[in-house]
Amino acid sequence: MSERQSGASRVLQGSVGHRNHIAVAVFYFLLVLFSLLPNASLGQTGPELSPQEVKTLLANAKQLVLSTRYQEAYDLLQPHELQLAGNPDYDYLFGTAAVDSGKADLAIFALERVLAERPSFAGARLELARAYFDIGDNETARYHFDYLQGQNPPPNVQAAITSYLRAIDRVAGAYKPIHLPNFAAGFGWDSNANASTDVEQFLGFVLDGNNVETDSSYYFARLGDYYSHPLTPEVKLVLTGFASQRNYPDASFVNSSDLNANAGLEWNFGDTKITPSVGAALNWLDGDSNLDRYTFDVAASHSLSDDWKLLGGLTAAAWRFTDDLEFRDADIYNARAGFEHYLDPATGSVISLMGMVGTDDTTDSDSPFDNDRWALAFAGSRVIAQGMMLSLNAGFKNTDFNGVFFGTEREDDQWNAALSLHLFDWPSEGWRVISQVGYTDVDSTIDLYTFDRTEVGLTFHRTFE
Repeated sequence: MSERQSGASRVLQGSVGHRNHIAVAVFYFLLVLFSLLPNASLGQTGPELSPQEVKTLLANAKQLVLSTRYQEAYDLLQPHELQLAGNPDYDYLFGTAAVDSGKADLAIFALERVLAERPSFAGARLELARAYFDIGDNETARYHFDYLQGQNPPPNVQAAITSYLRAIDRVAGAYKPIHLPNFAAGFGWDSNANASTDVEQFLGFVLDGNNVETDSSYYFARLGDYYSHPLTPEVKLVLTGFASQRNYPDASFVNSSDLNANAGLEWNFGDTKITPSVGAALNWLDGDSNLDRYTFDVAASHSLSDDWKLLGGLTAAAWRFTDDLEFRDADIYNARAGFEHYLDPATGSVISLMGMVGTDDTTDSDSPFDNDRWALAFAGSRVIAQGMMLSLNAGFKNTDFNGVFFGTEREDDQWNAALSLHLFDWPSEGWRVISQVGYTDVDSTIDLYTFDRTEVGLTFHRTFE
């Protein structure tokens, strides 16, 4: 486990010891009481700092924390606790430094003050969970770790949380299932709901209206569920599924209904996680059966450090279309590899890059849809304000078809990008609002398959714990 996760090893080795939670609460009450007295003095105190000096102090402490020089950060901040306690920026840095310098009991007071001011501050909640773990209050630590896990944290934070929960399971000798039903609904506008060309004639034929670019507003709803049950401290069963409906009032022929179910096992081997899973998905267009998909996937990740993680995976799938489109039936194989880099833990800045190669092996040897492809995908996110995150996704895919379309070889290049803004705990706690704008451009050697598409939408999401 890394330096940032050193609290787990400290507890398991018994170097911190268990404290009585009631005693901690009493001590915190006395701390607050003494802080209200005019001449109270809690240990060493430094001179009164000006606003500019406070700003410089916090900047220097942040740099020490990011450099994992926790004891130095604690020594720098501690003399000013009497003056700055209650300042969330000070309390967060002081609490983080205290946790990693072996003073978890003191860290709890500072971090509880942060959450009193900023209840959705995930970084402070993570440090608080670690502090409770360090003093041996496993159930309170578990509560905060479980809360964070339900907020879809970045993968490296998820890995840290999983490590702590695994350690808690070992200490407590009990396993706790996690059940997170969720709901999403939204609306928006799509400039090309049917992903079709904007030309009305092709090879001298007038195209059917359903095959020509059609813009439409849309609305959708999705009901999902997530359930995980630890089988051992290293292995857990994960079940997910959802049902969704997406309607286009001006292009009802592409109204889409979907059912999806997935079952997998998550194996954790220290810094390495392997997740094999099987899944099935059913799709209907305008009420008629369109596509059945059956998938086997193996995902893997390996943490090189707190900031870097290698990602990879293999997928085998069978796509089976309705009888009218069975010439598109294919066995699909993909391989992917990439990395994730956590830029700044203080701001939640993370980027990832993934490369993919794959092939579609059509079941009909005469089908022109047999193809080979490769793709690159980039993703990045950054917390830009309290409870507000900005995300960017972009990618490129080249598909080289092995068959002949209308006497011509076909090759498609697809570019896509989407920018989204996430508001957490709005309009009330537990909700997330996502506004997004996306653009897709497909350039094909055959005009019939060349198109572009712009989508603007708003989504409301809620996870129930």
